[in-house]
Amino acid sequence: AIAAGDWVQPDLAKASGDEMLYAIEAGAVATKGNPGVIGVALAAAAAGEQVRVVVSGYCASAYVSAATVAGSALVGPIGTAGQAAIEVPGTTTGAVCGYALDADTANFAPVMVVKRF
Repeated sequence: AIAAGDWVQPDLAKASGDEMLYAIEAGAVATKGNPGVIGVALAAAAAGEQVRVVVSGYCASAYVSAATVAGSALVGPIGTAGQAAIEVPGTTTGAVCGYALDADTANFAPVMVVKRF
């Protein structure tokens, strides 16, 4: 299932050519973050349901790590599925998927999503 604000990735379990038609909650990838993140879900969705995804530009509420501040570069999920992590150069270096526009409030913040495909 996908929650509103989750960072999502294509569903690679789908048949070739259909992967980009289906999104799933982006799984956590230790150390560097999930490189497959494509955007942020605007609403909750069950498996197989359609969901609108911000793939580039402004998103009012995205699921982010605690301690996110304005200007934090964000990478795909590292420890918690669906939650963008703060990039720490040399430690969590991964493909940046967005930038925080403000500090988080209860792990949600407005972000700019970086187009990745």
